[in-house]
Amino acid sequence: MKDKKRLLSLDVGSDQGSSEALHHLRERVKELNLLHQTARLLLDDNPDIDFRFNRLLDMIPSAFQYPGITAARIQYAGMTYSTRNFNDSPHKLLNEVKVYNEEKLTIEVVYLDDRPEADEGPFLKEERTLLHSLSEMLKLSLEGKSAQTALERTKNMYRSLVEDARDVIFSISAEGNLASLNPAFESITGWSIHEWLGRPFPEILHPEDRDRAWSLFKRVLQGHSIDPFVMRLAGEDGGYRILEFTATPHHEGSSVTGALGVGRDITERRQLEDNLRQAQKMESIGQLAAGIAHDFNNILTVNQVNLSMIQDRKDLPWDVSQCISEIALATDRAAKLTRQLLVFSRKQELRPERIDLNKVVRDITHLLRRILRENISLSIECDEALPKIKADSGMIEQVIMNLAINARDAMPEGGSLVIRTESASPRSGDVSGTNYACLTVSDSGTGIPDEYIQNIFDPFFTRKGKGDGTGLGLAMVDSIVKQHSGWIDVESEEGKGSSFKVFIPNEVKTNAEKKTTSESYDSQRLKGDETILIVEDDSELLRLLKLMISRYGYRVFTAESGMEAMDVWREHRGEIDLLFTDILMPEGVDGFELGARLQQEDPELKVLFTSGYSREKTRAMETAGEVPFIQKPYKSVELISAIRFCLDGEP
Repeated sequence: MKDKKRLLSLDVGSDQGSSEALHHLRERVKELNLLHQTARLLLDDNPDIDFRFNRLLDMIPSAFQYPGITAARIQYAGMTYSTRNFNDSPHKLLNEVKVYNEEKLTIEVVYLDDRPEADEGPFLKEERTLLHSLSEMLKLSLEGKSAQTALERTKNMYRSLVEDARDVIFSISAEGNLASLNPAFESITGWSIHEWLGRPFPEILHPEDRDRAWSLFKRVLQGHSIDPFVMRLAGEDGGYRILEFTATPHHEGSSVTGALGVGRDITERRQLEDNLRQAQKMESIGQLAAGIAHDFNNILTVNQVNLSMIQDRKDLPWDVSQCISEIALATDRAAKLTRQLLVFSRKQELRPERIDLNKVVRDITHLLRRILRENISLSIECDEALPKIKADSGMIEQVIMNLAINARDAMPEGGSLVIRTESASPRSGDVSGTNYACLTVSDSGTGIPDEYIQNIFDPFFTRKGKGDGTGLGLAMVDSIVKQHSGWIDVESEEGKGSSFKVFIPNEVKTNAEKKTTSESYDSQRLKGDETILIVEDDSELLRLLKLMISRYGYRVFTAESGMEAMDVWREHRGEIDLLFTDILMPEGVDGFELGARLQQEDPELKVLFTSGYSREKTRAMETAGEVPFIQKPYKSVELISAIRFCLDGEP
């Protein structure tokens, strides 16, 4: 995935975003409660206008964002009614209607203090709608409309806040039964409203949430408003949606007769938050894997250099020579393992070479048999005429491994897995004439539904159960194949299995290739009499490098840190021809900084960098352009070749 930390530039887990959502829910509940109480007031048998206006004024401030600094005033028929704290303020919201098309009724709400203003001013759009609804309700009452007409008009005024709301708005009776639900309930859960009205509300919740929900409901019946809380709501499809609720008591006079509430669907937000946490976890694991690989590469470099020096001897007994060869092969396999760790941590660059794809497939077969269950048969079908391709063998192994694991998980009851290689012609529209090697991994598993095909390579997309997969395997396959300038075709049918066809071109152009092998030099030409300063914080490796490089005729100085290297430089300045330095160094001066400082004093100084952690190379490319670099672990002949190339100024 591209820059997983920005997984996420969505900021889905930010405290600010969550806080704003909760604030929105609280405000909507307060507004709904005021409309409900106003409707009850206007339908009351008491016809006294003064009583109604004063009672309404008492209720208005509690429905606005800042009740403590909110005041209200009603003007009608030459009379003025206001809250005790009312004063004129520039922060005002006003609504006027005409009663019987003659008398003007004005309701005014003010903030007595400054508040941060949104684009539309200090009052929310919903608060403007609320004031308009209150004015219309008073107009109907004053015009002497019947209670039924007033109630119908009131319901229409609710529509913008209730029926058109994307949040679930509900009421619950004192017995705990669902008394009302808005249309958002149907769109979020898939259930019909009529299926649930009158039923106990805990029945629609996840069984693990029911006791807590009932406990919170009891608190509401005691007159408490509840801070936002999260519950899982059962959907008609058998799954669960995650909703964030807020609830407040429903009063009739002085008695609490139930609860009013709002629920916001945060399922997608929670999934994104989970993905972010997963990405952070994978990043941490990747950092750990890269660190292990870096340290392990130092150990492997010691082994490989020692083995190379031993293998150079011509007087070894045959049996000893065989043992040394086996150790060398095991060391090479360990080096591949560290490269796989770096691939996993996304810190390994493409290192293409001419490889036999058939050999890569056959070499990994024994490992595949270990990860496949006994009820899965494995068949290998290789095209023996397949030409070699240019690819990174470690990454191709990762492709095969991930596709095989994906196939295994698609065959829980067993089946067959077939891995096939063959040549392929250029695809339609390709005028380059490039030929391809095709690697096919086929299974007889459950198959992939058509609607999922286009998403299977997306990071974190998985059809496996929770805890059974990260959704990163196929994303990694896709990334590796694209790095090789290839592509993947997928064929699948539900119940009949899947087939992944990976196409890799015969040639891959990359800047990562370096002439750091001995292919162009014979052993005599690798020798020299120049002076080399080696900087390496691993003392055992440093001692071995000095011994090995000296055997080729070079004069060698050593240092275990950048600061120590600068001391050696000051003492022998003018004598040193090449600096060979690790990139990660202690004491605050890394290999890049050391090389830059010394080359400032002597522009003719050659510098060769090394590391067991290839991200440093990327940094070098960005800051200093293309630089000589050799990746750990390396064999002695590879290092001497790199040194000779660097000293001779070869590209």
